Amino acid sequence: MAACGLSGIIILVALTLVVIWAFLFVSLLSDSTDNKGAKTEVLSVSSSFSDSSRGSSSALRHMQQMKLEQQQREGGNIVEEGDTQHASLSMARKMRDAAANHPISLKTSRSATHSIDQERIQRNLIDNKISLPRRYEIEDRLVSPPPMEEIERNMTLYLHTIHRTLGDMAGPTVNALEVWETFLDLTKKMPMVWDEQNRHRFPKPRKDESIFVSLGTYRDPYCPMTLKSLYANAELPEKVFVGLFQQNCFGPKCRTGVLAGGRVEDAGPDLDCYVEFCKSSEGIASNACNNGNIHLYNVNESESLGPYMARYLGGKFYRGEQYYLQIDSHSEFVHNWDYKLKKMVHDAPSERPVISTYPPDSTQDWRDSIGFRMCDSEFAAAQIEWQIIRLGSSLPFDKKFLDKPAYAPFVAAGFFFAPADFLHEVPFDPFLPWIFMGEEISMSARLWTSGYDIFSPTVNVLNHYYVRRHYPKFWESVNR
Repeated sequence: MAACGLSGIIILVALTLVVIWAFLFVSLLSDSTDNKGAKTEVLSVSSSFSDSSRGSSSALRHMQQMKLEQQQREGGNIVEEGDTQHASLSMARKMRDAAANHPISLKTSRSATHSIDQERIQRNLIDNKISLPRRYEIEDRLVSPPPMEEIERNMTLYLHTIHRTLGDMAGPTVNALEVWETFLDLTKKMPMVWDEQNRHRFPKPRKDESIFVSLGTYRDPYCPMTLKSLYANAELPEKVFVGLFQQNCFGPKCRTGVLAGGRVEDAGPDLDCYVEFCKSSEGIASNACNNGNIHLYNVNESESLGPYMARYLGGKFYRGEQYYLQIDSHSEFVHNWDYKLKKMVHDAPSERPVISTYPPDSTQDWRDSIGFRMCDSEFAAAQIEWQIIRLGSSLPFDKKFLDKPAYAPFVAAGFFFAPADFLHEVPFDPFLPWIFMGEEISMSARLWTSGYDIFSPTVNVLNHYYVRRHYPKFWESVNR
């Protein structure tokens, strides 16, 4: 069990050090061009890194000193109260915290007032090759968030513009680099500008036990089942608010997923998750549709930018809920799942906990079973995957129920639960379109380097339908 946490943490530390050195190098380059009197803000790609070369050197000396002290200790292992992790795990966390105390960041000038010049913001974003999203500000005074209508209008304009521009480029001579650069340019000019303008309007989490559920779905007939189970099994269903980012084919002529023998056939419009749930007995009993607990945003399947971008865009429907839950649209829940997840967060030995794992398969005896833990990872062998890091399956490593969540090296995109404060400090990266693998490594490193600790659940509170043969997948629609 300790080896599970240790091997994953070693990988995460290695990835973290690469991120730190990369941003230190870029920071040193940016120092020569920054205005002397400009106010600086910290970017959220990692923990609050400072641009000061003096501070970063001090942090490295501090890390070296800690390593030397650790080598001088006898036994090589540290046993803390209630914790049997190896010394390497403790050292890794100390290195992370030392980096947080001596931050390294990219600098970007910003007016001291909230009157932001759009042209200047756009120019700054475009001049830099890639600038990841900055921390959202939390105002002491009440600032109303952007209206939902404004958010929807901006997202629709962005998706239509991307789709139309790439459609105009389509042809035998276009290459992947041109597609990427077009996406990058439009994303800098549109959503990143809007994010910058509204940073001070991002809602502050309220302390009322509410949960925001980020639910992205792609042509998924299991989605109504997920919503039914979510609300029917919640202890406080009135406190559950869903951002439903529904990517469907709305007809009149659609295509199936890849069927047996590689066939693709004509089909009718996809099942509407929102409509099916609202007219179901579970939907009526929850009153979620009438009370506005579910915010629906429809996207045509041809305009899908992949699962991670659905999470980035769907997260914009957050309205200050206390907790954040991210799930896939083919899951079922146990009774009082919300109470159990909140208890895990409170019991975790960390000020900034994230509860996450790959949920057990729907065919297993999964309800309220011992929590699964993610541990293994490997470099992909298939050439088409370019030797990316693949996370291994989750397993029930523990033989008995734990009193508190155990440390884990990775977050799973299909299930993680955390206090919603992380949305202010680690905003979603808008530069990961059309990917299925890779988002979890990025999110794990960014959360951990921002001071968050990742934990496995003590008990399984949901399942996952992993095998959905012949149903449409987003990568099948990219070139249609």
